[in-house]
Amino acid sequence: MKTILKIIFYSVKNNITLQRLLYLFAFLSFGLGDAVTGGYIMNSRGPFIETNPIIRYLFINDGLEGVVLVKLSFTFILLLLIHRIQGKSNVSAYWTVNMTLIALTSLGLIGIYFNLMSLSANPPALSQMLFIYAFILLILIEAGDFIDRRVRENSI
Repeated sequence: MKTILKIIFYSVKNNITLQRLLYLFAFLSFGLGDAVTGGYIMNSRGPFIETNPIIRYLFINDGLEGVVLVKLSFTFILLLLIHRIQGKSNVSAYWTVNMTLIALTSLGLIGIYFNLMSLSANPPALSQMLFIYAFILLILIEAGDFIDRRVRENSI
């Protein structure tokens, strides 16, 4: 058993990159964290606290497991699309992808925060959350694109 753990440790240690960590963090926060905290608040306060009608319907019919499964599946497909688009791109999109993954991780953390804050007496407004989501996505993805363009210009 000790030998197997050493092999796994060295394999992970030698193959981990910044981008792989960002994929993991995005999956854990945007997928798992948001799904579990969203399910928790629907268990605590009822399904109608959820503003997304699809997630609300899933929770009513399939419970917490259905919500977590669908959110994890959605997140996995989204991250897979990001990976495939980067692989098929003719130009380097390294920093655009990294910033997108940072944005998804941030959105997941904000989603967790807003989910937990909705249990308080004064829950935050949905419009605040949507504004923050849009702002983070636009700023970070544009920053990544800007860096990629500068790298391409300097390498020519």
